[in-house]
Amino acid sequence: MAWFLNRALTNFRNAVNAAYPNRDKTSDGTIGDAAHQATNSDHNPDPDDGSVDAWDMDVEVNGKGKPYAADVAALKKVFEAHESSHYWIHNDQISFRSEGWKPRSYAYAGAKRNRHTQHVHWNSRESHETSNKPWVIPGSEVNVMFCKRGDKGTDAVETLQRMLADMGYYKGAIDKDYGPATSAALLACRLAMGSVVTSGDVYSPAAYTQVHKAYARWAAGAGKEGPRGPQGVQGVKGDKGDPGEYTPAEVVRLIAEHLSKAA
Repeated sequence: MAWFLNRALTNFRNAVNAAYPNRDKTSDGTIGDAAHQATNSDHNPDPDDGSVDAWDMDVEVNGKGKPYAADVAALKKVFEAHESSHYWIHNDQISFRSEGWKPRSYAYAGAKRNRHTQHVHWNSRESHETSNKPWVIPGSEVNVMFCKRGDKGTDAVETLQRMLADMGYYKGAIDKDYGPATSAALLACRLAMGSVVTSGDVYSPAAYTQVHKAYARWAAGAGKEGPRGPQGVQGVKGDKGDPGEYTPAEVVRLIAEHLSKAA
């Protein structure tokens, strides 16, 4: 089974890449190495779907050798505010959502632990790994959510392809190549959501909204809406029910009828 970084963290990485286009990626990491694979690490792919729930981000977000402390601190706040976040590890400290994001020593991991000084380990919650809630990084004016036919090698195209593939519209390789197959899949998704467009060549803001609505429906288990089925046959008539309670007026009427018959 092929592994992939889960949806929430892929979107986070896309947002970081957009906000810090010159960042160093030497210490970036997703899939676990041999050391991780021998442990119960979220860098290892989920056996059910192949998703990886952890991303290591090189701390030198402004470029190799440039100051980064303030930016990393700001990214921690962005991460903590997102619904998918679980915990982060950095500079021999760990901080959990469940503990109110109060950093504490990571020494309990043992003397041979990775102190995460060259990167920040971001870990998402499995329950929210498919979240498409935007990651808002202050000061970033670059929007990487949109793309168009002909774009190649961008994270935005990869994210779109994965979403369309999850929903069953895209059958091709996840290759970051916005070609005719991706265009046709986007068009099919938009038409299923009620759009009247005739092309899937542009992943515009309107397309983004429709795809994310479709994905939310899919993630909730509804799937694509199918055609209406034929009307079923009429059921058999049920047994006569028990009489209900009489109102005071009905009681008076029944007494009067009884007395008239007795006379």
